[in-house]
Amino acid sequence: MNYLKQVNKFYELLLINPLNANSQCLYFALLNINNRCNWIKNFTVANTTLMTFTGLNISALQRARNNLIQKGYIKYQKGKSNNAGIYEIIEFEQQSEQQNEQHNEQQDEQQTDSTTNNTTNTLNKQNKTKQKKEKINKKEFGEFKNVKLTDDEYLKLQKMFPKDYAKRIQSLDDYIQSHGKKYKDFVATLRNWARKEGYKFPEEQKDYKEITLTDSEYLKRGKKYE
Repeated sequence: MNYLKQVNKFYELLLINPLNANSQCLYFALLNINNRCNWIKNFTVANTTLMTFTGLNISALQRARNNLIQKGYIKYQKGKSNNAGIYEIIEFEQQSEQQNEQHNEQQDEQQTDSTTNNTTNTLNKQNKTKQKKEKINKKEFGEFKNVKLTDDEYLKLQKMFPKDYAKRIQSLDDYIQSHGKKYKDFVATLRNWARKEGYKFPEEQKDYKEITLTDSEYLKRGKKYE
């Protein structure tokens, strides 16, 4: 994440998506902590730490956090038992790229629909028969069963992402479940996402490490802004 770009974009969004003072204070506290954690995707931090940083009591902290979640600035998962909650700061630049990707995919789908409408009834029947055969040969993957792959496609993904193919399949499954997207080629979609990440085939793609820091630990491991 680029800290300067994130902050500049945050202030741009305030003009059209305003936040109250408590929510802004909490956001910058989370941004500061995430920077100290080297911008890992998911990071944990205790409520007591956030209350110290922001000066908010627990009720005000919870309201500010819910506001940031509803506005789409962060994601939050409550910790189990007495463990600290897990946070993810939405990267605005990546969000814009995904929106552009969705727009391009929608245009492609519209063009495909237009072409299909101009084909003859015979070709339509042949395409439907072919699609039915492909569906029969495909298996469902992911927690929500949204990713459908043939055996050959699954082997391709194993070769392209030998260390984290299962994780990437689950990420696509989660994205489809939350956004209601439809993809014609799941392999091509995952390959496209990897290229945007700078992934070099077939080299190992480093996974992020999710860490849990206590109040004293994260202060000891503090890092200045880059």
